[in-house]
Amino acid sequence: MMKTLLSAAVASLLAGSFALAQQPAASCDPVGQLRFVCGQAGPEDLVAVPGSRWLIASAYGPQGGLYLIDTQAASSIQLFPGAAPRERQNRETYASCPGPLEGTDRTQFRTHGLYLDEGAGGRHTLYVVHHGLRESVEIFELDASSASPGLTWIGCVVAPDPIGLNAVVALPGGGLAATNFDPRAPAGTRAGPFSQELIAGERNGEVWEWHSTSGWTKVPGSEAAGANGLEISADGQWFYVAQWGNRSFMRLSRGRTPVVRDEIELGFRVDNVRWAPDGALLVAGQGGAGAGTGGVTTSTIGRVHPQTMTYQQILDYPISEAVSFATVAVQVGDEFWVGSAFGDRVAVYPARGLQAPGGAALLPPRFHHLHLNATNPTSTIAEYVKLWPTTTEPATVAGFSGLRNGDLYLLFNQVDRPAPTAPQSAYWHQVWLTPDVRAYVARARSHGRQPEPLYTSDAGGTVEVSSDTLPGTLTRTALAEARQKGVTPTHQAGFTYIAGPDGLSIEGFERAGETERLAQIDMWQDDPVCAELWYAQHLGGARRAGREGAVPPTGTTCVVPAGEPSWPSTMQQGTRRTPSGRVAYGGVALFWYTRSGNQPLASTRGQAVDHLAFAVRDFDGWVGKLRRENVRILREPYAFGDARAVLVEGPSREAIELVEDRN
Repeated sequence: MMKTLLSAAVASLLAGSFALAQQPAASCDPVGQLRFVCGQAGPEDLVAVPGSRWLIASAYGPQGGLYLIDTQAASSIQLFPGAAPRERQNRETYASCPGPLEGTDRTQFRTHGLYLDEGAGGRHTLYVVHHGLRESVEIFELDASSASPGLTWIGCVVAPDPIGLNAVVALPGGGLAATNFDPRAPAGTRAGPFSQELIAGERNGEVWEWHSTSGWTKVPGSEAAGANGLEISADGQWFYVAQWGNRSFMRLSRGRTPVVRDEIELGFRVDNVRWAPDGALLVAGQGGAGAGTGGVTTSTIGRVHPQTMTYQQILDYPISEAVSFATVAVQVGDEFWVGSAFGDRVAVYPARGLQAPGGAALLPPRFHHLHLNATNPTSTIAEYVKLWPTTTEPATVAGFSGLRNGDLYLLFNQVDRPAPTAPQSAYWHQVWLTPDVRAYVARARSHGRQPEPLYTSDAGGTVEVSSDTLPGTLTRTALAEARQKGVTPTHQAGFTYIAGPDGLSIEGFERAGETERLAQIDMWQDDPVCAELWYAQHLGGARRAGREGAVPPTGTTCVVPAGEPSWPSTMQQGTRRTPSGRVAYGGVALFWYTRSGNQPLASTRGQAVDHLAFAVRDFDGWVGKLRRENVRILREPYAFGDARAVLVEGPSREAIELVEDRN
């Protein structure tokens, strides 16, 4: 079998900005707010041991091994191989494994990607990507039930030529999946450390599955540009793949026909992927225009929301003699523990905000609630529960009656008279995801709620569900062309609008496999792209990834003429859907359309929808930021239950509340 060139490839990157790794180890003293746990051997990947203070680190350096890190004591020891490694091969599951590690595979156990499959009673299964005389996934039993965890080797899965393994995950029901980062090549056949296809961002690898009964098979539709980090959803229906080669991130369906594949550009060399405690995906990697060819300048960490496929950068920290580039980030309490393929240390970053060279970084807000005015909040809340019975429930937050949907809320002020919905404010309507839009319509009807008409053109025809007219959102020209070609409705999926409580429309948008949840707030704006920029600049919203090569909009270029109206639409004259703006806060997006009519947008205050609300960790830091940026403050900080809040004004006169997050 060809010995993997992956380790040698990475090692050769010590040229250029990576030369710092060749120097003597830097002091392990803290650097600003960063502290370190030293004594590692290239901790390329990290996994947390559930319910404990322990992390396990791989060792990509030449000495190899697996390391156990105590996050409380900030210390570590080599866990494997040790003086007397324990071995007990599971020959039923791993019958094809040739046996325990031998020779240099044991003494220089060079390890790469890790995955911990949680078990019962503190006994878990650890999957370890190994590069050596055999390219393999080595499997261990981790016993964390005692004061000091121990490992027992139980088997291996050898990769076929020329797969160059990188990351691994366990599959629900048995088996594993792994990424083929850069297929191995015979020694001396490559001019550089990586294949030309990888550096050029071309699709050179893929994701593979292995099962004990069928062996290795390529995952359909998984072709990727440097498939690196890998995670899997709890139900096993989705893979999440870091594409190092083209600086992007992919969500890929598993076991579905046709394959569903969504990709977003992240703008840096995306390495490992790890689940965060709040259900987001932490991504880590290398920033800099020449990253991958000797030009890494920063360690980059961010969050990808798995449902909306939106990205938020958390930090972009300059590398130095003491701070190597990131390959993985794991959240432990209020800290990010960050590993690197090079060096002798794990870096520990404060998750609540890092003073980095050049300025202070604040964690992005998360969407907290939509605040409404109603004459009878109890009745209104009951109506919402009827519409979304399986995912909503009444709740009380900071003394306000409300509706809970996951970690989001609708909160209500009680008012004496019905709150107006006119003149038009920046708020348009809520968008809820549903796995079955027609079931949503039927459920609404059963409770006396009717669908609002969707116009199919300016001629006046209407439908209740968008898929009952021609597919897509079509301008007059596109409608004419579709009719000429004989295009017909699909009658599958689509969206609808229900006339909800207090005169507010509630859109239901079908997405297969989704739980029913509030996913988007649709808004009006004179210049939607400018609104997107405003929220990104002032409130840390995650913007849509730009197209490769496109020039990002600025405050002067964001004013774009409105496009043609299109249908289906809630308005007979159609909806102008271009240009549009969008930012995301975790699982909730704000989406802007070009407003209809010529009247200036009214303030949201006092209307049926009074304001949007976001939760922030560093309340004082955020208030100070908004003051420095001259954002208009509508109400100075005030009590919100046992926390604090402040009310500011957005670019379209929408009121925005920031609530102190003390969790």
